[in-house]
Amino acid sequence: MKKYISLIGLVILSMMIHSCQKDSFVYPEGKVGISTITIFPILTLKGERYVTVAKGGAYTEP
Repeated sequence: MKKYISLIGLVILSMMIHSCQKDSFVYPEGKVGISTITIFPILTLKGERYVTVAKGGAYTEP
């Protein structure tokens, strides 16, 4: 019985040692893991926040 317990302990220990792998966190430019980094443009709007136009009126760029 003692032999089986030590054998099971040895198997569990060897599985724990082999399962510990160091991950590399050095990724190519524009990637993180299997994901691609998306960079969205920054929009800057000029003028008033709201522009009102009367019904049937013409819109002109401010």
